[in-house]
Amino acid sequence: MNLIMDLVNGALVKNALRPASISSATTTTGPIVDMLLANHRGQAHLIVNKGAITNGTFVLQLTESDDSGMSGATNITAGSESGTVTLTSADTNAASPSIIRFLRTKRYVQLSIVSTGGTVAGVLSATIVAQLSRPGATNAVP
Repeated sequence: MNLIMDLVNGALVKNALRPASISSATTTTGPIVDMLLANHRGQAHLIVNKGAITNGTFVLQLTESDDSGMSGATNITAGSESGTVTLTSADTNAASPSIIRFLRTKRYVQLSIVSTGGTVAGVLSATIVAQLSRPGATNAVP
């Protein structure tokens, strides 16, 4: 069976950001995601669901580290398929999530969103999806 036919047993699915209403100029950080069971090649996808973004700019950045507390974390850069992604009120089509492909080289990843602008208002959530290195490995969403 291929990955699409057996998604439950073939994919690692983790929350990168639970649904959050962001209403001020701030940095919102998602949970640290352990990618140990993900495919060793490091390719994964960040799926960003957008609610109503009425004002402001939202800059999404993925970081990676080999430390479970993200000590010494480095940005996943444009040379790794995905750098910084910016969302504005022009990107509010809630029916179309943004799918961002990225390559990681370390075990842990974390999403940060920096919101800026006058009156910032937006609702976002994000999920990381990667192929499991061993189909059937435990795939529990935290």
